[in-house]
Amino acid sequence: MSKLRYYNSSLLRENSSGKIVGSASVARIVGGMKPTYGITAPKVMYFSGRGPDPEDDSFVDADIMKPNLVAPGNAIWGAWSPLGIGTTDFQGKRFAMESRTSMSAPHVTGISALIKQKFLHFTPAAIASALSTIASLSDRKGEHIMAQRTVLNPDISQSPATPFDMGSRFVNATAALDPGLIFDIGYNEYMKFLCSINGSSPVVLNFTGESCSAYNSSLAASDFNLPSVTIAKLVGYDPIEGKHKVVCLPGDKIWEDCRVLTLGSAQEQWRSIKTSLDHRPYTGSYGRCINGVLYYKAGIDNLPGQSQPVIMSFDVRSEKFHAITLPVDTIGGLLIAYEGRLALVHSDYVNNGITFWVLEDAEKHKWSDKSFLVPFSHTNPVLKVTFKLSGITDTGEFIYLPSTFLRSFYIKYYDPEGNSFRMVEFKGVADREFRHKSGLGNQSEF
Repeated sequence: MSKLRYYNSSLLRENSSGKIVGSASVARIVGGMKPTYGITAPKVMYFSGRGPDPEDDSFVDADIMKPNLVAPGNAIWGAWSPLGIGTTDFQGKRFAMESRTSMSAPHVTGISALIKQKFLHFTPAAIASALSTIASLSDRKGEHIMAQRTVLNPDISQSPATPFDMGSRFVNATAALDPGLIFDIGYNEYMKFLCSINGSSPVVLNFTGESCSAYNSSLAASDFNLPSVTIAKLVGYDPIEGKHKVVCLPGDKIWEDCRVLTLGSAQEQWRSIKTSLDHRPYTGSYGRCINGVLYYKAGIDNLPGQSQPVIMSFDVRSEKFHAITLPVDTIGGLLIAYEGRLALVHSDYVNNGITFWVLEDAEKHKWSDKSFLVPFSHTNPVLKVTFKLSGITDTGEFIYLPSTFLRSFYIKYYDPEGNSFRMVEFKGVADREFRHKSGLGNQSEF
């Protein structure tokens, strides 16, 4: 590597000890509206943090694009503490060359400082907008930026980067100083959004000193004034015509019409259609698309102050809505696809049981039910974790994930037909950064 050779040849060492005390290297910043790259085109490395980044399986906050953007983070040369113990390669040295997601943070921080210097009135949200809206999509050859997929032979496994690999694209330092359109967000909007996440009140109070009770309204992630958003819920697929459609129904509000976007169509624009039934989607759940029908939890206000929980269905092809009566009085439970049909699953973590209802006939609101006793405990007193049902495999095994991810952990798969289970150990979660970039978070709960 030419950079590493230059690094070694430019070091200044003490004559007696040989310790690195400085560097004779030089650097310069090359300007221009067109980004300037080195020998290697910018690409997303295999260790780079990926999205989406939901806090839990409610996906309340997953409409916010993660990552925001990508910046240089491979073979970054910088100051190093000689007392550092992170790696033996640089012990006793004052400079080091590192590769990781956190190495890109100084680049973005420096560019942000330059933007703030030029635009003193810019808020942090405005600076983030400037970085995102003017970022570069192409590599130095004018081709799509690539993303590595595997640790072994990363360049062989690479493929075109998606928004979940690079967010709003590759940072462009010079162009960000002339951003044009800016999307700004105020402090109150952030607070309303944070307070809308279930269980966030004590965390918000701890970090801000403010109580969520002071904010009378909430703000959904999809309503954030961001330059890039994702759609975490209600994406349907019509297997007959091969079309994907996005249904936009912001949660916890009554809607008599909604917006629909057909992806990949000649004219990609939102259309407004009638729902035929006024209802409010629940923000604490997400939809399931099965055989061309999108299902999601919602409430119908029959009387003032009273809401009847139902399962709403949206036929992706005909774009018709239908309300399905629940088999039980509660809306709780997990929506899954079971043998090609919708199923509502309830878990009894105290008695280690599962009850799930399978939708046999949506028009007649007919459900069939099955119950099982899981042959293992949902709690592990040694690891102090609880295994919670999070999904189902294509072969019909129920997937149980721990409530807290440790450096290594087990995933349990339960086979209801054979009333047996197997455990798979997930190894190699080395540190907090790896957990975050793998979508596991720190103390993530499902």
